[in-house]
Amino acid sequence: MVIAGCQNRPESPEEDDSDVTDTEVESRFSAPTVPSKPSEGFAGSAACRECHAEISDHFHQHPMGQSLADVMLATPLEDYEENIKFETPRAPRSTVTLSYEIEKTPDGVYHHEILTDENGEVIYDLPVPVAFAVGSGKRGRSYLIDRGGFLFMSPVTWYSGGERWDLSPGYEGRNLHFDRRIVDGCLSCHAGRVAEIESAPDQYKPEPFLEESIGCERCHGPGEEHVAFHEGKLESESDPMLDLSTLSPRARDHICFQCHLIGESRVTLYGRSEFDFRPGNTVDEIWAIILKGTGVESDQSTAAVNQAEQMLSSVCYQKSDGQMSCTSCHDPHRIPKPAERIEFYRSKCIACHGPDDVECTEPVAERLKVTEEDSCIECHMPSLAANDVPHTSQTDHRILRRPQKTVPSKKKDNVYYVFGQEDGVLSEADLERASAISIIRSAEQTGNDVLAGDGIEILEEWLKVAPDDLKAQLSLGVAYWLLEDNRMAARTWEKALESNPDNEYLLRRLFVLYHDSGQLDLALKYGRQLVEINPYDYEYFGRLSHILAQEGEMSESAEAAEQALQLNPSAAQLHQWLVQVYDSLGETELRDKHIDLYRKKTGQ
Repeated sequence: MVIAGCQNRPESPEEDDSDVTDTEVESRFSAPTVPSKPSEGFAGSAACRECHAEISDHFHQHPMGQSLADVMLATPLEDYEENIKFETPRAPRSTVTLSYEIEKTPDGVYHHEILTDENGEVIYDLPVPVAFAVGSGKRGRSYLIDRGGFLFMSPVTWYSGGERWDLSPGYEGRNLHFDRRIVDGCLSCHAGRVAEIESAPDQYKPEPFLEESIGCERCHGPGEEHVAFHEGKLESESDPMLDLSTLSPRARDHICFQCHLIGESRVTLYGRSEFDFRPGNTVDEIWAIILKGTGVESDQSTAAVNQAEQMLSSVCYQKSDGQMSCTSCHDPHRIPKPAERIEFYRSKCIACHGPDDVECTEPVAERLKVTEEDSCIECHMPSLAANDVPHTSQTDHRILRRPQKTVPSKKKDNVYYVFGQEDGVLSEADLERASAISIIRSAEQTGNDVLAGDGIEILEEWLKVAPDDLKAQLSLGVAYWLLEDNRMAARTWEKALESNPDNEYLLRRLFVLYHDSGQLDLALKYGRQLVEINPYDYEYFGRLSHILAQEGEMSESAEAAEQALQLNPSAAQLHQWLVQVYDSLGETELRDKHIDLYRKKTGQ
């Protein structure tokens, strides 16, 4: 088994690295200050409702107020009765069909992955319980599986536009089945408050959400002291609640940007986590966000979340002297009803482009030919196809004077830059660290190993002054590994492991490296530790099975491979492996069983 993104690296890490010593030469970087922890004084949205019932009720009908919910309690919109099954495209020359069926029972919702042969006979039916629905349903909904605080995404999504079930975004080219891990960066925007485990990134407590949907405090800040002040339990001359009207235009916009400015890549700054943003912060105090132009491609498609980049490029925004913001057009507490939508947004445009200002130059008669309601957004903010989410579109937030069906790519649209670097919030060290991590991340994703070398010198220098920076340590090790310097990769990750002995991602890297380089004792050590920490990744068990067999532990090898198949029965190559394992054990009946299953699953 090969863990996604990992390739064989035959060179063995040398035991003796005495020739590698920490240099005493000073770093060109200054020692960074560890940022203070953000306030955790949350009261919860239920406390806000006691005094703000009307606005709270409106907000809970807003998409943000319905961003995540227990799947059994989410506002019903899916079809659970009739069109509850869909097939995935069949691979060339394949005779088997992979399909999904959605089942809602009084006890819960189950997503079934079903493989059938050419005669329609079921080869396997894997029912997986779904715990949470993500999304209000305006575009659609995806679903999360909760395995003891490890969250995974289902391959099944409900698309509201076509009122249909289909594969989740990104699964068309590579079906990740039920194995796509949900990470902190996902939940920081899609959930209200998460019961995180600080020492274990991307792992959560058994009850993973303190507040499921996005709540009042996401935009207004923690309200515990505000509630205490009004209950007479806090002595203060003034209400400690953040007054949003006192924020600068930049800080005001960044409340929205915390989730709507994703860019090509986000890197948390040193000492920061994905959950650290608080209203009053700017995003570049938490992340270095790498952008690429407006995010609109020459075919007029865009990512589903690209509104902020587009707005920043609009003439309306640039010439407003900080007056225009997201909330100039969007009410964060409520959305207009469908019948009110055109007039609602037209009134927002007329607020600046009315008779006493720069009115639309197109004659009314011509405008009415386009839409009888004289809709401004129909002309100036048409829909763009979302190129990363099927069956959906996004309003063009560039607010172009004369939008075209196709627009040639401009050089500046392809330029990468770090958001806010011109404002001087990010230090040169922050910029270099983030750029190095992003380059190495890109090198691994694209297979362009040469890129990895560009980040090594920067991170080596940075780690002299920030030796506890786990993200930098992980990335530096990846860079060495991509350049096939296994000795330095192992040294980097082992050193990081001293301070983070249970970190899943360090263990995974070392597990793969030592296995591929033939150091089976170390590979086995880390593999066993890894499946103890995360017993839900089939690739961990698959690789561990190979190592156990190489060490002569055939029975334990069979157990690990069987566990991998329980987690992911689509992994047909595991049957081939089990054929060899059971043959060596003299278990001919089990060997023949897996020969048959392999043939059925592959259609051979």
